[in-house]
Amino acid sequence: MGQFTGFTDLVAILAFLGPSTNNLKHLLKFFLCISKEEQLARFKQRLDDPARQWKISEADYQELAYWDDYMAAYEDALRKTSTEYAPWFVIPANHKWVSRAIVSGLVARAIRGLNLSYPEVTEEQRRQKAHDQGQQHDDPIQKGKFHG
Repeated sequence: MGQFTGFTDLVAILAFLGPSTNNLKHLLKFFLCISKEEQLARFKQRLDDPARQWKISEADYQELAYWDDYMAAYEDALRKTSTEYAPWFVIPANHKWVSRAIVSGLVARAIRGLNLSYPEVTEEQRRQKAHDQGQQHDDPIQKGKFHG
């Protein structure tokens, strides 16, 4: 089946996603999925553009014979490595702007879900900051007197 090393990668992912994931708040994983037709169109674009020809080789076309095998392996890997704490999001990626919008929306939703806020600054911390800033004005480097 070509050069696919998925089994080794799958074992590493499963090890990473073991019990330690209970400490994770969010881990978003995205699988950008394009169609075989889109892959062929992108190959053609690379061939037609001299600046991008380095991105394509005969091996890329040979690997297309294994497309269904790759898709089955990806589905299996995604199913086995998707967890409550680290789900996979399969993103349609034939149109880059669509996939970028979807990923951006999912990331934004996850960030909003963190309920982040600025830390509260106590009156003591404010006084200390004002004091520290006052001392900087006495610093010869700050006043330009230091000519190291």
